Amino acid sequence: MKEVIKILIVDDDREYFLITQDKISQIKNTSYTVDWEPDYFNALTRISQQEHDVYIIDYNLGTYSGIDLVTQCINSGIHLPFIFLTGMDNISTDIKAMSAGAVDYLVKNKINADIIERSIRYAIKQKRTETELIQANATKDKLFSIIGHDLRSPILTLMNSAEMLSNSEKPIDDTMKNILLKELSKSSKQTYNLLENLLSWSRTQIGSVSFRPENFDLSDKVNDIFIFLKPQTKPKSIELVNRIDSNTEVYDDINMVEIIIRNLISNAIKFTKKLGRVEVGCSPSDGFLEIYVKDNT
Repeated sequence: MKEVIKILIVDDDREYFLITQDKISQIKNTSYTVDWEPDYFNALTRISQQEHDVYIIDYNLGTYSGIDLVTQCINSGIHLPFIFLTGMDNISTDIKAMSAGAVDYLVKNKINADIIERSIRYAIKQKRTETELIQANATKDKLFSIIGHDLRSPILTLMNSAEMLSNSEKPIDDTMKNILLKELSKSSKQTYNLLENLLSWSRTQIGSVSFRPENFDLSDKVNDIFIFLKPQTKPKSIELVNRIDSNTEVYDDINMVEIIIRNLISNAIKFTKKLGRVEVGCSPSDGFLEIYVKDNT
């Protein structure tokens, strides 16, 4: 099945629209649907709907300009593959087009099917790259925010406990020393667990984690997770219940499954009240197993 690329041409001159449409129809190996919009304000509305893959916009639109249109769209938070169509072939036009937010610009009397196809492909690729970069930056910012929020508290606890133990000017008795050592052990485990989860999450976000499925016993894996998270349950005496039958074999990426279930259970423990219960189970669903984590918050 051929790829279909949807194009909106914004041009107040029907003749130029038809010429451009004809050039696009000559492109081979790819199917295009071409729509036309001659009105500036209608174009704003249609662009805001983001129903096309590429937007070819005439540099002059009567009283307004293509730069006005693209600038208004971008100021509204609409970032799309914009290509300017102009009758002028000079460096100042190029600079204005790129500064306004266009990906490329075409000169009317110099276009043919090959040139338009290259421009369309380039525009789509550039916008995809830009979107991926924005998403990567957002992921980075989110990661730093989580690190700053979630790791600060246990690290401060580690620092304070270590400082009290190493302060020779204020000797502490054995009872307090044992309390501080337990606190150090608890905080170090929590910090390690948080860091491991953050690193795993960040790897999945940047796509560096490969999917390696294998057969494993889901019930045994849940029991392993329970052992790892048991220290988190003690302060509130929370019961962990595994409802998954023994020898429940699944075929999946064991590390990914562990990360997901562990995070769900950890969150359930965090928000469950004292003497509460966190239960893990599963049920068949269309040839798959649907896993659930239930608490009584």
